[in-house]
Amino acid sequence: KAVGVAPDAPIQFHISEYKVQEISLSKGWNWVSFNVEPLYDHGLNMLFMDNDAFSNDDVIQHVGNPNFGVFDENDKWVGGAESIGISFSNVYLMYMHKNGSIKVKGRSIDDSHRMVHIANANRWNELPYLLEVAQPIEKALSDYPLPFQSVESKATEGDWVKSHDEFAV
Repeated sequence: KAVGVAPDAPIQFHISEYKVQEISLSKGWNWVSFNVEPLYDHGLNMLFMDNDAFSNDDVIQHVGNPNFGVFDENDKWVGGAESIGISFSNVYLMYMHKNGSIKVKGRSIDDSHRMVHIANANRWNELPYLLEVAQPIEKALSDYPLPFQSVESKATEGDWVKSHDEFAV
């Protein structure tokens, strides 16, 4: 018997392995990454839980892919939307015509998959943020190899980490 729960007003609990990531977006260009593994890799029309945040001619593009999707007047993503390749390991550019919030349903990312490959140490690299909450940079990058560790991609003096409004050297 549950204490404080009346038989005529039961409380229903749902237990699921899925999480919902909510991302606030500003009008204009936004950098976006997912900290959940999206349930659907069948294009953008299945990715977002609802389309209320989108306006006609909003755009999404995978940073390393020339394809892009455009939200149309029929509330659908068109263009290269089906070939963008939705993954938590990618970074996306989204252009919004108004401020809004999007929701993506997915599975938690297993710690063994929370690795990001740095493609070229001699140029800028886009890194998705895979943690579920904001962390100080020392904690967020605590697994990034230090110069004395023997790993192909490692931190070196003069490396920069930059976000929209902050940076670290």
